[in-house]
Amino acid sequence: MKRWFWSAFGMLSLATGCGGAEDDYQPASCGDCQWVVPYGSVVSPWALAVDAEHVYWVQRQSGQLLKAPAAGGSITQVTAWLEITSGMVVTDDAIYVRESDPPETLRTRLTRVDKATGERQVVSLNAVATTPVAHEGNLYYFERNADVLELWQHSAALDTRVLQLELAGSGSPTLVSATPTRFVWCETTASSVRLWNWTGGDTVPTSQTIEGEQACPPLAMLGERVIAFSAEQSALVELSDSGRRVLASELETAGADPTLVPVAGEALLVAELNTQRILLVNSAGEQLWSRKLPFPISVRPATSERRIYVAGNLGLLRFEVPLEPVQ
Repeated sequence: MKRWFWSAFGMLSLATGCGGAEDDYQPASCGDCQWVVPYGSVVSPWALAVDAEHVYWVQRQSGQLLKAPAAGGSITQVTAWLEITSGMVVTDDAIYVRESDPPETLRTRLTRVDKATGERQVVSLNAVATTPVAHEGNLYYFERNADVLELWQHSAALDTRVLQLELAGSGSPTLVSATPTRFVWCETTASSVRLWNWTGGDTVPTSQTIEGEQACPPLAMLGERVIAFSAEQSALVELSDSGRRVLASELETAGADPTLVPVAGEALLVAELNTQRILLVNSAGEQLWSRKLPFPISVRPATSERRIYVAGNLGLLRFEVPLEPVQ
């Protein structure tokens, strides 16, 4: 039996959850989404992450780190009293959150929260204001001391500095991808925006200018390819040593600064924060799927395989998405 109720977004049903691609939330039209937790249980989260079993979020008002089964179910607390959280990533045994102290301190710290016990450990007090990247049980993050940038690898056993170099810019670099054989990040300098590649070991990092940008654009990896959103062209573009190529233009959802989230290594979710629409684009630039949500997105969506989790004020939804064009 469906539970119908009226909200500011129209008539909704907890059995179906949200509307189709182009409708205005006619409940019967949605067969690929569900409420992970009851409507109203999630309140404007600071950060969102997911693994194979659970979805995690930090509640804005209380600073609680909460979790619920990824398929939906009861909410439990992992830990409490986190500071302002602007990024979160999950590994096999821990949740890592990037916390900001009160604004006057201008500090960002990286905190490890044990999944099983909720015990907290400060990993870094000088973490650069970019979300760290997890790969095969290791965590990679930047620290900045004056004009020196350090790339660190964190594991349960120890922390290892894997790279140190001088920064030309005054802004914080953005870590896009990290594996033992390839690291990708973006840096804004006084005269240009540069995309860096490093293959690890004793090799020398190389960089290229991202033309037409005043700051690092939204970036994501699609397999081994670097994809950016160009505000100048209002398009997704592929960046390579030979230049840039338009992958997809005239996107339905993209505003001036969308977030790009890889899905199963085969597609990109394009979502503009504080709006209500998301879309999926494959590696060929074809639009696969789009949805209008019953609430504005307040935090970067999270993905696990073909599952997408989207959160906003009062809601947390899960979608199973296609990876082939919808006819």
